[in-house]
Amino acid sequence: MTARTATINQIKGMLIAAPEQLRARYRDLPNTKLIAALATSRPTKTPVTAAEATAYSLRLLARRWLDLT
Repeated sequence: MTARTATINQIKGMLIAAPEQLRARYRDLPNTKLIAALATSRPTKTPVTAAEATAYSLRLLARRWLDLT
């Protein structure tokens, strides 16, 4: 339970610092819908920009949260 809480806190922290395009896409989603949207997102597998790297990391964290559930 502690790891799951830490993971959602990491996701929220990354979204606060994320580029506007990512923040706008996931703004105002409740946690369960946010996790579902991030886990099923399809970011590029070889991120080059900060936005791509953030999207990729958010997907990994969302999948971790699902694994911990």
